[in-house]
Amino acid sequence: GKTVNFALLFKMGARKLATTLKIDLELAKKYRNGFFAAYPGIKRYYNEIRQQMFGRGYVLSMIGRRMHVPSYIHINIRQGHIGNHPITILPDGTKEYCKQCWAVAKEERDATNFPIQSSAGEILKIASRNLAKDCEEKGYPYDQMNIVNLIHDEMLVEVPETIAIEARDLVKYHMENAIVLKTKTGVIIPIQTDAKIVRNWGESSLPDYVGEKDRPSRYELYIRDGLSKERIKNVFGLELKDAVQS
Repeated sequence: GKTVNFALLFKMGARKLATTLKIDLELAKKYRNGFFAAYPGIKRYYNEIRQQMFGRGYVLSMIGRRMHVPSYIHINIRQGHIGNHPITILPDGTKEYCKQCWAVAKEERDATNFPIQSSAGEILKIASRNLAKDCEEKGYPYDQMNIVNLIHDEMLVEVPETIAIEARDLVKYHMENAIVLKTKTGVIIPIQTDAKIVRNWGESSLPDYVGEKDRPSRYELYIRDGLSKERIKNVFGLELKDAVQS
């Protein structure tokens, strides 16, 4: 699932994966081995990151921002720490590496993460800039659209209800066309996004809301959020009849 994908993409070890998923170590190793067998390109990506770290002393995001790796260069190259890792075996059988090795390992994980998450953030920022400029050029009522927040890979935009559908499509367009993604062989990779109309961010998991007739009752919203009928009645004073009447 999503947890395994992101955990292994960002170099989580089998022991940490077992703890995170609350499974035994052997099953975590099976997940890990299966993941890399299914996606061999991930290992190639790891090697490319190491080459950047050794060759440049930094790694790059998609548009050229740098993350420097001073610990990696100082410890591995200047001190000749490669292949010389003092290890302590703890009573429970786990391995405890020296502090320098931990510093190198953390920096390598961060450097592996950086091109992915920083590039995603850059795409979102470019999309928001282009959207704001487009709305200003279009004038009223599009200039009434306000970017409220950027949340990880999401953009929350407040718009007049009269242009909700047009605004949704405009946001989707700019999110999908902020940059052109290409493979090393020149194949264009389309960026796909989801966009929907809701009354507030708390309803973002619901289908598009395009008018009062589509508005679910508070009771229905709480049911969808997984609250029991008893809790809804005791805490909020709502019953099934409130869904029928609204």
